[in-house]
Amino acid sequence: MSLSFFVPGVPRGRAHTRGFYNKALGRVMNVPQQSGEQVGWFVAVREAGALALQSGSWEKVESGALSVRLDFIVPRPGQFYWKTAHAEPRCYRGIDVDNLAKAFLDCLNGVLFRDDAQIAHLAVGKRYSRPGECCGCQAELRELGAWYPEMVPPP
Repeated sequence: MSLSFFVPGVPRGRAHTRGFYNKALGRVMNVPQQSGEQVGWFVAVREAGALALQSGSWEKVESGALSVRLDFIVPRPGQFYWKTAHAEPRCYRGIDVDNLAKAFLDCLNGVLFRDDAQIAHLAVGKRYSRPGECCGCQAELRELGAWYPEMVPPP
């Protein structure tokens, strides 16, 4: 069973945390520094996942392994230009690919699968948008099958 869907919008990574010492509690507190743009992207990912779930071709995976492929399309820098019509340079600046993937998969926790720990195979790519192309993320999920307790040695 597989599912494919597109989330339009500018991809955003996880919020970074800022630590400070709280005298009242006597410990260091970590506070995420989220912007409104990040929250908007996270909401768009959850909504796109919920709409894909309603399509009927996918059921929430409660147990079993998953294979996930994410292709992020990010905005081109302002001074970037295309030398040839077929050129597609790799995007190596901006948000880290692992931050993009972690934020995307965290948003889908509890929507398309129980936990992102179920993901056994993850492929992530990032590229600049072509002229006239919409930014976003193309996601493909594939169910790999159930886990068998007899195959896992006891702790």
